[in-house]
Amino acid sequence: MKTGCFLLTLFISMSSSGFAESMTGYSAEWLSHQSSLIAVATPLSVEEIKGEGEITFIKTRFEIIEIYKGPLSNGDTVTVFEFPPAPHRESLFLEDAIKKKRNLLVFCNVAKDAYKEVNGKYIFTVHHEFSSAYYPDQPVEKLYTPDFQLLTEYSEMLERTTKQIEEERQFERQYREMKVIRKRIEAPYDSPAGQDLYAGSDCGIWIPEYQSEAMPISKTFIEDNNGNFILYISNQSFAVNPVDIQVFVDGKKVIDQTFDVKGKRVAQHNWIPFQFKASPGSYRLRVESKKGKALLKTTFEIQDKNWAVIDYWNYPKVTGGAGPTPPKFTFNIQDKPIGFE
Repeated sequence: MKTGCFLLTLFISMSSSGFAESMTGYSAEWLSHQSSLIAVATPLSVEEIKGEGEITFIKTRFEIIEIYKGPLSNGDTVTVFEFPPAPHRESLFLEDAIKKKRNLLVFCNVAKDAYKEVNGKYIFTVHHEFSSAYYPDQPVEKLYTPDFQLLTEYSEMLERTTKQIEEERQFERQYREMKVIRKRIEAPYDSPAGQDLYAGSDCGIWIPEYQSEAMPISKTFIEDNNGNFILYISNQSFAVNPVDIQVFVDGKKVIDQTFDVKGKRVAQHNWIPFQFKASPGSYRLRVESKKGKALLKTTFEIQDKNWAVIDYWNYPKVTGGAGPTPPKFTFNIQDKPIGFE
């Protein structure tokens, strides 16, 4: 169980000229990119903490129910601090949420150039009338789509958020060097977003834009029954059976299915073959399992024809004199057929 201290506040970008304001709203995609912690969490307690001078912090302790992005895990607790003018304690009805054990989807970032008590800790990604915390049973407010529509449904916001997280992960796998910049697209006045944001001047939406300083390497890696790369996958664990396994090669998902420790063969001798056509070169491999709680990152080289095997292991108890084995993947590759015993 990990415990972290988090500050939640809100940010908004705007400039003013006379009585007209140039307003810029957030898309769910940009909110997702800007946030280094995204999770469904349940508030456990909330209290006011006196800081230096006149400042008062709101201290809220959360339990993480489902993590989407960031360094925490399900079941971890985090302590969250807010400070004026953040309105979240009242607007989010935290005391009532604690009593009813209501979950919220929260978007957080690391505080910089704020109060010394909170610098380096997490804050809400946006603030003021923008919100970075949402109840599943309430409408979403002050978020927009890149095509200038109002984003009001929680389910759509969550779908856009998780899609953005996965796209950035794949982009990072595909390119050696990458960055995501903030791009402002002007919202037409007669669009739903333009009508909502208009304050006498132009208005727009922040969206993420990908930039790569190096083009991806042109390689072929596709399924082919006559291909030169044969990959076997096996579940070697009775503890997690069946186990889900996803395999990514250079950021592209090539395998996503469950594997039984027995199948139609002898237990722990059920290697499932996959065959690919792969051009010579170096490849990045990522193997993961949510149910099996395992992750493997490595690289491998294709020269001519190669055979490889991925095994999932998990022995939580001592069996037959052997010590317990934590959840993990192993990967082996060779230039000759694999003889399974």
